Amino acid sequence: MQNLKEVALKEIRLSGLNPRRHFDEQKMAELTNSVKEKGVIQPLVVRVVKGKYELVCGERRFKAAQMAELKAVLAVIRELTDVEAMEFQ
Repeated sequence: MQNLKEVALKEIRLSGLNPRRHFDEQKMAELTNSVKEKGVIQPLVVRVVKGKYELVCGERRFKAAQMAELKAVLAVIRELTDVEAMEFQ
């Protein structure tokens, strides 16, 4: 099951499963400027873990939205196991 919903950034937590740890500062600045101008064009992918939204895909977009001081973004909510979430990541 999946659905599309506007989710407050403060309700989304990062996943400890995501293997990506480094984000190029210059590219993040460029993405943040784009988000300020156009918003987040592609929805994030989240799943519900213990009643909270956990980010599965879109950490760069999530961080850029935070830096652009957005309050909420569109997110696709998926039912995923840890293994499935890691495959997405």
